Amino acid sequence: MSARFRALIAALALLCAATPPALAQWTRMNGPTPPPASALAPHAGRWFMGTDYADQGDVFVSDDDGATWTDAGLPNGGVACMLSHGGTLFVGTYLGGLQRSDDAGASWTPVGAPLNSATVEAVLPVNASTLIAGVDPFFPAPLYRSDDAGATWAAIPGGPMLRCWDLAQVGGVQLAGGEDAGVYRSANGGVTWTPANVGLPASCDAQRFAVDGGTVYLAAENVGIAMAVYRSDDLGLSWTTVSADLPTSIGDQATQLVANGGALYLATDGTFGARGLYRSVDGGVHWTLLTATLPSGAPGVRALAFVDGDLVVGTFDGVFRSGDDGATWTASWQGSSGICGGQAALWTGARLLVGNDVSALTNDNVQSTADGGLTWQGATGPAATATARDFLLRDGIVYAALYGATRGVSASFDGGLSFASVGVGMASGTVLQCLHASGDALLAGDFDGLYRSEDDGATWQFQSTPGPVSDLATHDGRLYASLYPGGVAVSDDDGVSWTPVGSLPGLHVNAVASFGGSVYAALNSSTGVQRWDGSAWVGTGCPADFPDALLVVDGALVVGSAFGELYVSTDGATWDDWTANYTGGLIESLAATADDVLVASRSRGFWTRPRSDLPGATAVEAAAPTPALALGAAPNPFNPSTTLRLQLERAGHLRLDIVDVNGRRVRRLLDRAVDAGPLAVDWDGRDDAGQTVATGVYLARARTAAGDVSVKLVLLQ
Repeated sequence: MSARFRALIAALALLCAATPPALAQWTRMNGPTPPPASALAPHAGRWFMGTDYADQGDVFVSDDDGATWTDAGLPNGGVACMLSHGGTLFVGTYLGGLQRSDDAGASWTPVGAPLNSATVEAVLPVNASTLIAGVDPFFPAPLYRSDDAGATWAAIPGGPMLRCWDLAQVGGVQLAGGEDAGVYRSANGGVTWTPANVGLPASCDAQRFAVDGGTVYLAAENVGIAMAVYRSDDLGLSWTTVSADLPTSIGDQATQLVANGGALYLATDGTFGARGLYRSVDGGVHWTLLTATLPSGAPGVRALAFVDGDLVVGTFDGVFRSGDDGATWTASWQGSSGICGGQAALWTGARLLVGNDVSALTNDNVQSTADGGLTWQGATGPAATATARDFLLRDGIVYAALYGATRGVSASFDGGLSFASVGVGMASGTVLQCLHASGDALLAGDFDGLYRSEDDGATWQFQSTPGPVSDLATHDGRLYASLYPGGVAVSDDDGVSWTPVGSLPGLHVNAVASFGGSVYAALNSSTGVQRWDGSAWVGTGCPADFPDALLVVDGALVVGSAFGELYVSTDGATWDDWTANYTGGLIESLAATADDVLVASRSRGFWTRPRSDLPGATAVEAAAPTPALALGAAPNPFNPSTTLRLQLERAGHLRLDIVDVNGRRVRRLLDRAVDAGPLAVDWDGRDDAGQTVATGVYLARARTAAGDVSVKLVLLQ
């Protein structure tokens, strides 16, 4: 690793530890999954990274030679190639055509027809004004040519029809390679083409070219024929096999072939074989694997670059950098993110938890960060293989509505680091949509109705509702449910019975919230956000189409939509557009951390914006209110007994329980009216039956009308 890169990493660490920079509008968070890097290119003194996974991609930009990255604002179907030509950066995308930026990535423009919906695999500059583009629409297609520096394009008449994989130029001759097509050659700037396959297997996949002076190298394979590297010394007229010891199961695709510093580098990817980055120092005869020491093993390499003397590779698991020819590698994707999203997020006061959604259920999990996304930690237990559709924090316990390899409710007693399944009584395969606390009850909404627990989630009973429950909110002591479909319903008995609330212009409701003395509903339609005025639903004038999420924070109502729109209001009637700089697309949920509003997008990560940007926000923080209920324990750890000491701000009913790590009640110590002031209660380490409990961790939980509080207890032998 170069000294310059090490210095940049050290400076970044000091900066993050000392004074986090102020956020400007919406900022995409780092992680929690690495970027599936598919392209790397320098342009205008900056480095650009393209990603691709499951027909989705992003572009990130770095101004410090790849030490850190930021979102460049070009969501797409996946990046296939990048080319810096003159003052323009071209980005070829899957099914999204060719994009161009003439201002170093500040803005992007599609080149338009006939490439507006093409999968552009390669772009070749012939000279300052002429460019050639190859596409792969999953069937043979023409090559395209531009004579005005990429402003307009047209198919080359009479040219080859192929699924193009790469283009190259050597000595004024242009070469095109494709699947089952071999090599085509042009000696007049791409106007006319002829096959050039002497020495190559019939109908081979000509995948990648590398030019070294007057010599051209080609990585090619075919069904039943292992990948090999070929050489041409006559400008592509004929080819000779040069590779002698490439693994026969090297993979099913060459992604890069680069000549640099007297060596050849071959990057391979695919679904099988010895994938990775190989190097040859003898003209392609013998090859050495360089990526065996990558943190993720020897993954497929999809992008390759040389930055400040270092070797940089893009893999499905992120970008990695080596300054010692692959002996060691360092992750170099800080500030970027994978093609992932989340349906839920929760700030616990110490950590941010997100339900990570990575398309395949086997990759979904719950992740958390305590440093604003600089580093992430995966949860253990059921949440290691399931995303969370909602979270609930109550009495220091984090509840998660899981969806994945495990479904139902799980609970964490350590702030979200580990989870254990709870929820006895839920139907197998239950798909939960939301979690909520109302009085002494925990509520979980699903597609069939509502589950209700009165023992902190240990057991659940099903309650029928007028429709599938998508969200829950409490307003003026009443419980409201948004239904999908079914409108909005209200309950006066914590979810046991329900009554419809008025008649909405659309029955499919995504979310419900209590704000400014009224109930608001987010409709899955262009009618947007509606407000219940006590007798009827009325429009609020919110411009958001198909709003998905509602968040009440700092005296404001924030609305996020399926079209990636964000609006905020302090009165529920006038709205400010809060979308600027957000390019994450469909918004699944909204949350608030200590300092920021957070957006969980469907597939483009997590985004934050300072709460100080909210209308009417002030930089002066109010004094922390005196807690209505405080709880401590001493001694702790203890054996055989401990004293629980409470401080109550006002008189009222108090329930004091001891529960185990699964949320099951062990001992009820108190359940009666008490006076305001201090209170001491002893626990002798026994359960309700008078039996001594096992050594381990327990929670003392106090609950009053003013709130709940808990403390962890450790019973020693």
